[in-house]
Parts: sequence; structure tokens; C-alpha cells
Amino acid sequence: MRYATFTIVAEEGFTSVGRTIASHPDVIHEGIQHITMLDDGTVLMLTRLRGDLGRARSILEERADVRQCEVFGREEGYAYIHGDANETVRQLLTIEREHQVLIDTPIEFTNRTAGDTEELRVTLLGDDRTLQRAVADAPDTVEVRLEETGDYKPDLDEAAALLTDRQREVLSVAVENGYYEIPRETTYEEIAAELGVSAGTVSEHLQKVEATVLSTLV
Repeated sequence: MRYATFTIVAEEGFTSVGRTIASHPDVIHEGIQHITMLDDGTVLMLTRLRGDLGRARSILEERADVRQCEVFGREEGYAYIHGDANETVRQLLTIEREHQVLIDTPIEFTNRTAGDTEELRVTLLGDDRTLQRAVADAPDTVEVRLEETGDYKPDLDEAAALLTDRQREVLSVAVENGYYEIPRETTYEEIAAELGVSAGTVSEHLQKVEATVLSTLV
């Protein structure tokens, strides 16, 4: 599978909802984690926010083009939004469906200039021919600039997200003490002493960590 990362510039912006949130100095719209278009042309979106999330919630609840919303978190969190989409967004999401490409998230807002112009950094996944057709069908209302392309390799952060907090703690201590160096610079017993657990517990956690991480790579 191949990937291609683009900067997409829309002179009229992508969503008035996003512009309204970003216009508040105490709210930072960090990126879109998930987005999908429903059969009626509306969109479901999960977007990451930072700052005054109470203010972000008020902004969303006041908008007529937001049909439903929930904001999770305090200073950092997410907003779940079901809302209306403009024609540019509908055309872009239609391309994803028709050309069978995947959007790799998060979709990042890279820049906002004066007025309504917005820039998104988005990565598409597919074979070379499919990616070329998808770009060729981009709406006339946007400018598409290719940033980079290559063979797709899954982000190892996805594997880390599958670990429990305790597993990450044990792994961190193991790495810091040289457990994965060649030759090894520490033992289960030494790691266990630092964590205040048994050597068997350390062994069990590291085996589960290794099974989880390796399964995402093979």
C-alpha cells in the first residue's frame, strides 16, 4: 500500500464550525480524528480540542448547522459533532468513497490565513493509480499540493495505544535500564525491584507488551 500526503487549500474554508471554534483565542482546534459522510450529506466528525472546552461546547451548541454535539474533557479533549457540510467537504468525502482510498488520521489544520482560507494536511492510502485518480477528481474550489509519497508503514504509536498504563510503565523502566540492549544490561529482578513488584509480574507484562507490538507489525 502507498501513501500520499497533501496540503489542501480552500479559499472559502472547509467548515464554518471549525472556523468559529478556531476564532476564539482560548480554543485550539488541533485536528480531525475521524470524519465520515452520511447518506443525507451530513457529516459525523470527532475532532481534538485544547484550551477552554467549556467555551468550545457553547460555540457548538449555539450553531444552527450543528445537529448534535458532545464535548469530552476539560483542558484537552474531543468534540463529537454531527452537522451540515458545505459542498467542498461533501465532494472531498465523495472522492474517498468512489475511489476506495482511505484517509489516514488525524487530519491537521496547518494554517489559517486572513479571511476564510483554510489549509488541511491530509494523507491518503491506496495504490498509486487510485491515489492519482482521487487527486485528479479534487473539486475546483480547492488547491491540492503534494507534500510526500511512499510506502505506507503503520504508526507505531497505534501499538502503544493498545498497551495498558501498567504495561507502558514496565516497558519504560525496562528500556531505560537497558533490557533490550545487546547484551542485556538488566534483569527481570532488577526491573521488579525498581517497580516494587515480583519478577514474575515483570516477565508477564513484558511478554504481553511484546506480543501486542509484534502483532501490529506482522
